[in-house]
Amino acid sequence: MRKMEFHGPHHINILSSIFGSLLGDSYAEKKSRKCRIKLQQASSNREHLFKIHYLWSSGGYCNELKPKEKTRIGVNNKRYFYYEVATYSFASFNWLHEAFYQDRIKRIPRRELLDKFLTPLALAIWISDDGTAKLSGGVSIATDCFPIEDILMVCKFLHDKYGLRANPQKNKLSKSGKQLYGLYIWKQSVPKLITIAAPFMVPSMLRKLHIKP
Repeated sequence: MRKMEFHGPHHINILSSIFGSLLGDSYAEKKSRKCRIKLQQASSNREHLFKIHYLWSSGGYCNELKPKEKTRIGVNNKRYFYYEVATYSFASFNWLHEAFYQDRIKRIPRRELLDKFLTPLALAIWISDDGTAKLSGGVSIATDCFPIEDILMVCKFLHDKYGLRANPQKNKLSKSGKQLYGLYIWKQSVPKLITIAAPFMVPSMLRKLHIKP
């Protein structure tokens, strides 16, 4: 496997925010030997998206104009309202595309990249994108698109790096009948998770950590 090269420099907060959003709802789009990162969020999550936009735009990574609400028509002609932010295209982002995509399938990057870029900021963004406060008292992260071996790797990372207890949790079956898994962080680890991630989350997203407004 070809050794991945890092091009830059880019501030660690920028790379952490992109890393966290790619674990969540963002996707990397590569064209003409350059890559850009795009994130869409429902209008109800606009505060979270505006924070990402501010971080990227203040660093010169995307347009300074505040995103405007968009609409699209979904199943049964239901209208959806959302916001979108996209970085400019950089050749120095190509390694992110290589890290997250294998044969056009999104994967969790290897452990050495988690060690460097899955920072508290990245974890907060990932939870803001895909986290859910469960009735059991724990926190789940939607990881349906990732294989079980990737989820197991992240669970071990969270334990080794942050002392969080986590495990894969059976979810629904795919259309082809394949078992899908979420990532579940134990109730006993939620207080520690709050100290790690909550300082980097907007108030409206704190509900995902069982924090009431």
